[in-house]
Amino acid sequence: MGDRFIQLGRWRLAAIDDNHFSISHKDGKTAQIFHKDGTLHPGPRNDFNAWGRSIGAAKGISFGFQFIQIGKFRVGAVDETHLSIAHIGGKTAQIFRNDGTLHSGPRTDFSTWDRPESMPAGITAGDRFVQLGKFRLGDADGGHFLVTHDSGQTIQIYRRDGTLHPGPRTDWTAAISTRGPSAWTCKDLPEMAYGACDSGWAAFGDRFIQLGDWRLAAIDQTHFSISHKDGVTSQIWRADGTVHGGPRSDFSAWGRPLGFPSGITFGPQFIQIGKWRMGQIDGAHFSIAHQDGQTAQIFRQDGTLHSGPRTDYNAWSRSSGPAGSTTFGDRFIQFGRFRIGDADGTHFIVTHHGGQTIQIYHKHGTLHPGPRTDWTPALNDRYPQWHCGTVQSVLGTCTGIATGHNFLQLGEWRLAAIDGNHFTVSHQAGQTAQIYRNDGTLHPGPRTSWGAWHLETKEEAHHRLAFGDRFVQFGNFRMGEVDEAHFSISHSGGKTVQIFHKHGTLHPGPRTDFGLWGRQEGDALGVSFGDRFVQIGNFRVGDVDGTHFSVTHVGGKTMQIFRSDGTVIDLGPLKKAVCRMENRNDLAVPSEPIHILLYLEPLIALIIIANGISIGIQTDPMYEGWPYWMYVELGFVVLLSIENLTRTAVLGCRDFWCGAEKGWNWFDSFVTAIGIADVSWQLLATDSPDIAGTLLLRCFRLVRLARVVRVFRLKIMSDLRLMVRGLVAGIWTLALAFCLLFAVLYLIAGLASFTIGRDSRMADLGMEDLFYNIPWSMFTAFRCFIGDCNTMTGEPIMLVLAEQFGVVFVFGYVCSYMLVAMGIFNVILAVYVDITMRAAKENDAVTAEQYNRESIRIARATRELLKKFAAAYHVFHVIEDHAADISRLEISHGATLFTDDEIHDDVAITKELFFLVIQDPAVQALMDELDLPPNRAQLFEVIDSDGSGTSGKRKRV
Repeated sequence: MGDRFIQLGRWRLAAIDDNHFSISHKDGKTAQIFHKDGTLHPGPRNDFNAWGRSIGAAKGISFGFQFIQIGKFRVGAVDETHLSIAHIGGKTAQIFRNDGTLHSGPRTDFSTWDRPESMPAGITAGDRFVQLGKFRLGDADGGHFLVTHDSGQTIQIYRRDGTLHPGPRTDWTAAISTRGPSAWTCKDLPEMAYGACDSGWAAFGDRFIQLGDWRLAAIDQTHFSISHKDGVTSQIWRADGTVHGGPRSDFSAWGRPLGFPSGITFGPQFIQIGKWRMGQIDGAHFSIAHQDGQTAQIFRQDGTLHSGPRTDYNAWSRSSGPAGSTTFGDRFIQFGRFRIGDADGTHFIVTHHGGQTIQIYHKHGTLHPGPRTDWTPALNDRYPQWHCGTVQSVLGTCTGIATGHNFLQLGEWRLAAIDGNHFTVSHQAGQTAQIYRNDGTLHPGPRTSWGAWHLETKEEAHHRLAFGDRFVQFGNFRMGEVDEAHFSISHSGGKTVQIFHKHGTLHPGPRTDFGLWGRQEGDALGVSFGDRFVQIGNFRVGDVDGTHFSVTHVGGKTMQIFRSDGTVIDLGPLKKAVCRMENRNDLAVPSEPIHILLYLEPLIALIIIANGISIGIQTDPMYEGWPYWMYVELGFVVLLSIENLTRTAVLGCRDFWCGAEKGWNWFDSFVTAIGIADVSWQLLATDSPDIAGTLLLRCFRLVRLARVVRVFRLKIMSDLRLMVRGLVAGIWTLALAFCLLFAVLYLIAGLASFTIGRDSRMADLGMEDLFYNIPWSMFTAFRCFIGDCNTMTGEPIMLVLAEQFGVVFVFGYVCSYMLVAMGIFNVILAVYVDITMRAAKENDAVTAEQYNRESIRIARATRELLKKFAAAYHVFHVIEDHAADISRLEISHGATLFTDDEIHDDVAITKELFFLVIQDPAVQALMDELDLPPNRAQLFEVIDSDGSGTSGKRKRV
């Protein structure tokens, strides 16, 4: 890399000047020029290449999400299917598409200039290539530079002779797509561009940031200044919005020691120092403003200054938190498109990315305002250290957290001991949501008194926060985890003001138990901080979204929510109701009762199987004469008779003989009657029955086998019934297959009878009967096709005939065998399996019309259920806004107010709201109609598959 170019092998991508971007080869040929007006100027040509520049520190190169900025041009992946080269002026010169096609400018779409500079996300580098998203640019072999896509397409080839060879094509893609990214031990792209991280880019202390020889500091609650280390203050900004220039020797912060950045926190594109915020309001405005609402000064992108007092362009409307679009570098800090920093030890400047210097502060205390561009490169040419981590991680501060006089700031909320008797929760907007008093009483808002936002974030020597084992101490108040299930706020006087239980319930004071004052101050054990929250043991307290502050448990329960308007949402009654509902039986539809006959199924199955085994054993001549078979058969008949009588008694005569299973019942009765007749005949028969008696006995025994068929009646044999149903459905297909096979065998047998069967040599071989006529020839051919192709003496028929009739017979036999065995048999098998499987699948829906009707019914029921949830969501939040009782919802009429379009809103249903909704009888009826699981109290855990604690529309569907 070097001055506005990136070199990949023998090729350079370079911004020649502010108007021209080129791709050129080391031999001197320029293959393509991209102009700022969006036009293309192809080679071969010898001008506009960057090979006269030396390799060195990167200059004019920056990164962002899937783009590289070189000078005033950006090469980047717009999305997964488009890569573009665009100018800062708004023109896109060329688009490379994933299908291998090129789309030239000038045009104004498909640009990456809507993205901010940031850490190079979605960018990888390797051997002579760089990848942006799914696009890869690289030197293929020294003579060809490619633009390819992960789909395999090569979109453009630039050749060393300066010629262009566009796609779509795939022959060159593998030349660079098969290369892997650089090993982790190698320098990454930002480090190659910007070098190693510099930990000495700035210094900090109590309410000041030091950049080089300059300090920006909150002097007190009303004054903010910029001063040089020589002791001269160049400018003062006051809380009333006025600006006071230097040179002067007061209001300097150089008397404070370096140390922890107390009183400093960040947010999106701003830094907060004490009660002051400085940051980018939008891409064109940077301001310095006070917490009281006054903006003291605005720095504009055109280089002009606009002083206060005024109330617009104020960064205090934002919540502190992650420092988005904020980075740093050598003696400067960057907020979006603005930079402030030490230019050379003598001058401190404020610049814009567009090239303007807006203000110069001289170490002698003089001011030199813009617009001007002569000093801009002194600051803007330095590289940002995006790759070195966030500014917060470098400072060692917690995101959105600051402290001061007995208070802790979490985002836009403060927890504070106002005095020895009052502890409050207040919002930056001015509302106090809750007061906890030393006598153990609670005093909720909204109210504008007793807030903590008049206090300044700074280092405190005496009234600072203290810590210990799972607690934070604010003056005379302690907040912390009592045990795994309880979190409390208590006073040193012995009163516990509030207890938060892990199940989400609240237990207010005054009370004297569950206090935290028996523990010693010391290290912050079990206390940790994160993005605008503090976690104490298993409980977390923090700013949710700038307007809501909550107390939650690690198990997922939220105990209380404080709102920016000063109101408190007490979820205690709701949580108690949910705890009761989770154990209520009426939330679940009664499980389907198990019919008494189902208990008989396992026993009957064993009897039928045992009966079938005994019949099989009786057929063995060795055991056939056993004298006790009659008594075994008598036992089976008695058991089956008892079963029939039980079914008749349970179902009633009408349902037994004319009900849904009448066919099986009649069959069972017939088999039982035959069994009784069989046993009776054996008991009454003589020792030597006549022929008629013997035949009748055999008939009885054959009917015994029919009992085995009863196994298909059992519900546990549903899959077996499905197979039989498929077999029956394929009978016709099987019959047609037999016809086809018969016809083919007939033709083959006819040919064999009239040729081989009439040959005199067959008599000499003793095989004249095998092909004597067509029926015998068909039988012989069938035997050979299924593998039983031997004579009476055991000789293989085909081998004997092959020796007699030669190659003609062998050829005919092989062809006929392939036709029947490989062709017809496989076709029959495939068609039969297809028909059988189709019949089995159609078991769930006898006709397509029935299936469609069922689908429509389910869709309608689902739509109505979603409307119920949408109505409940809106009703719940209306009740919540008015702090009403929310232990039960009335949604039966509310659901009718919502149209089909309105239910498409993806409202998030919490577990609490879900329990309230499913109490509604209409919702229960819809769930019954949809055959949802009967245990409705546990259904939410099934729906909330990702464990987020909410159920969106997609999850519910």
